[in-house]
Amino acid sequence: MALRVGLVYDRFGDAEPPPGAPPDWDAEYEPEETVAALEAALVRLGHQPVRIGNVPALLAAMARGPLDLDAAVNIAESYGSRNREAHAPVLLELAGVPCLGSDALALSVSLDKALTKTVVRAAGVATPDWRVVGASGSGVGLAGPLFVKPRYEGTAKGIAPSSRVKAPTASPSSAGRPRPSPFQNGSRPGMPGAGVTSTRSWVMSSMRQLVAPSAKTSPTRDS
Repeated sequence: MALRVGLVYDRFGDAEPPPGAPPDWDAEYEPEETVAALEAALVRLGHQPVRIGNVPALLAAMARGPLDLDAAVNIAESYGSRNREAHAPVLLELAGVPCLGSDALALSVSLDKALTKTVVRAAGVATPDWRVVGASGSGVGLAGPLFVKPRYEGTAKGIAPSSRVKAPTASPSSAGRPRPSPFQNGSRPGMPGAGVTSTRSWVMSSMRQLVAPSAKTSPTRDS
């Protein structure tokens, strides 16, 4: 049976850089070739692709009425808070449209490096020690070398050769991005608390060798 499948995506050039956006703000967006390739694949499978576009376009489509979709393929990254990757899945869920890929909860948790490492370690997977620190980098309590990353980013956004630091005395603001993203506190510019340097956070992770996980915690075919 042929299905009407919506395509939700962020494409280069479809949105203007938000105020205060870092140079790599759209690093996870897609070229037109990617969208066209998804369309062609759905057609080959006998389905009808329906271009929706980015999250604002999805909101606008929902405002006009039912989406009239049987399913959706979502590769939209959105922009803004640590929940940005969950924007499209949540809207599709509210619209009653099944969405291919991870759900909103999984996407939100995995974009927050500190939460991800907490969940992974609780599951018994070995992961380097880490700390969440502010702009000063004080109170790290980890031995170097360390790797500094913006807490709420993906696809190596905010990562540079300077992200590797030898000692925890180095300020996170001097590593990676020349200046931190205004969204590291989970707020958009103009919202209460937005742009407050003391609330921006980074994750510092130890780069020391990990001991291989034991057989007890290693995943198996039967686990």
